[in-house]
Amino acid sequence: MNRNERLRQEFKKFLETHFKPRVGMIAEHIGMNYTMIQDWKVARRDLNDTSLDKIEKFLKQYRK
Repeated sequence: MNRNERLRQEFKKFLETHFKPRVGMIAEHIGMNYTMIQDWKVARRDLNDTSLDKIEKFLKQYRK
């Protein structure tokens, strides 16, 4: 499993665990474009390492 797919699964699990918060708020918080993160979430695109680093940092900070 590549990094995009692994983080995509973790992100979806985070959303479900935390009562499906608005992806737009998360995107703004981590400094990403809403459309880009939404397309990534539904597997329409893969992200580069810089964007994946932002998502990974967010997940490490907020998941428990």
